[in-house]
Amino acid sequence: MSVRAPAMAFRPDIQLLRAVAVLLVLGYHLGFAGFGNGLLGVDAFFVISGYLMEKLYRPGDGAITFWRRRAARLLPAYFTILVVTLVTAFLVVLPDAFAQVAAQAVSAALFVPNIQFWSADNYFNPISFVPLLHLWSLGVEFQYYLLVPAIVLLVRRWPWLMGLMILGSLLACLAMVTISPKTSFFMVPLRLWEFGLGMLVASRRGDAPILPRWVFPVALAGLAALMALPIDGTATSIVRGHPALGAMLACALTGLALASGLRDTVLDNRLGRGAVRLGDISYSLYLVHFPLIALVGYVPFGGTRLGNGDGTAVLLFAIALGLAILLHRLVERPGGSIVTWPRALMAAAVMAAIALVAPRVQQHRFDPYEQKVFAGFEDRAPYRCGKMFRITNFGEGACILAPASGERTVLLVGDSHADAIKRSFAAAATANGTRVAFPVSNEPLLIPALGPDWLLGEAKRVGATHIYLHYHSAHLTPALVEATVVAARAKGIGVTVILPVPEDQASIPALLYAAHRRGVSAPMLDRAAYDRSIEPLLSAFAKMEGVDVLPVARALCGAGPCPLAAADGTTYYFDANHLTLTGARRLQPIFAAHIAGLAPGRKSDSEAL
Repeated sequence: MSVRAPAMAFRPDIQLLRAVAVLLVLGYHLGFAGFGNGLLGVDAFFVISGYLMEKLYRPGDGAITFWRRRAARLLPAYFTILVVTLVTAFLVVLPDAFAQVAAQAVSAALFVPNIQFWSADNYFNPISFVPLLHLWSLGVEFQYYLLVPAIVLLVRRWPWLMGLMILGSLLACLAMVTISPKTSFFMVPLRLWEFGLGMLVASRRGDAPILPRWVFPVALAGLAALMALPIDGTATSIVRGHPALGAMLACALTGLALASGLRDTVLDNRLGRGAVRLGDISYSLYLVHFPLIALVGYVPFGGTRLGNGDGTAVLLFAIALGLAILLHRLVERPGGSIVTWPRALMAAAVMAAIALVAPRVQQHRFDPYEQKVFAGFEDRAPYRCGKMFRITNFGEGACILAPASGERTVLLVGDSHADAIKRSFAAAATANGTRVAFPVSNEPLLIPALGPDWLLGEAKRVGATHIYLHYHSAHLTPALVEATVVAARAKGIGVTVILPVPEDQASIPALLYAAHRRGVSAPMLDRAAYDRSIEPLLSAFAKMEGVDVLPVARALCGAGPCPLAAADGTTYYFDANHLTLTGARRLQPIFAAHIAGLAPGRKSDSEAL
């Protein structure tokens, strides 16, 4: 499928822009100082891509020819990275991590990695092992390419549609950031404004610059200045969130650079030619860098470890550069001549099939106990209320876990530790005819906007007559509990504190795996040390009026040390301190007994537990 692209005057300055964009991304992932917002480089890439697609697409060639050119340009290197990453991960990572890599490879082979990551972890908090996370942007690109022929056809007939598309996509993106930042981050319709901006700049006929040449270096300086913005990819704010204000500025600056350009003579020197060559290999460099960082930094049960800007990060940058040069010369440049539709589809199907089967093959290298330990990582419920609830119930602060109706309603409030026990708690409540409301946010009572007044407002909205608090020990402070109890008592609402669970400083699955490999007994947590750690809390609660305490140690530990797993390796924790669903089920009897004690005329029997 060797298809010649339509003629377009070569612009070295676009290669310079590509070089800047990829350096921003690499600097961010390697942890270099001054690159804290380097992910804005992807936004710049999207604008550049929109510009190029507008210039390269010719309706007379047809959509099929356009898609062939895109496939020939991108797929050889893309599939090479998929294969190399999958094979390397098969050899060097444990099954809990490899199962994640395989799932990522399947979605990437089907050209929907962005959708797979949207349904999984947050980009900015990769607790999972995600060496193919960077392919989300390629998924967005691929899906955008499917739309290009229709966009060009419609806009050339009705030019005003381009402005409408950009404005509509941007407004939808900003609105969604306030509800589900992940959705704005990963989904094509909410990124379309970035491509559209590039297409708008390119829609002027001819290659003459629209703006003065001096705009280009000013725009580059502006991109560098954006690294100082306070951007938080998890924030539901159009100022601090992403993609929001920072992305808008990055895209605007990239558009200005494209509209002005640089004279070729400016880049006709050693530094300029080096920057242009870096732009030439920017696609290969983007492909190789993240799997390299993730695989080199892999630690069993440790999630994805990015660079921290040290000497190792510098070495990784040099290695990534060398690998990118090889990938560009050996695969990316010559690869287009061997791509045909049947081969591309066959490669996608074979890649997906291998990735589906590979985890089962790898599992056979480990015994049943180890397999149980690895399975613990997936033994947890979906996060909080789920993305769809946030999208379809905009503005609501809490969801109803189960059932839809009941004799009474209680509110389970807390951080990620409450999230870990929510399913067990809801099952116990359901058995007692009780509804459970649960905050959408992971920070109730931890930030000013979600303080006691907000909580009591949610309690009134859902009709809750009792509040249960459960937090990590670092978050469960006497001040938090007292403020909540005082506000709740004024409304006639009771409060019960579910004490923090015993925990370790290290990953518990890692401890279990290491002990098993050494042939020693599984470690246990020191019950006496746990009791000492919560004694200050109990003393503080004893001085407060109206605080009910629900201990958990007897259910999790009995009278002695606290086991971390069942005898067969089924783990009770998926990290250092969060219970798995299996671990949380061990608390279900005490939840059921306490909730039953809330019935009219019955006294809480938490003290007996």
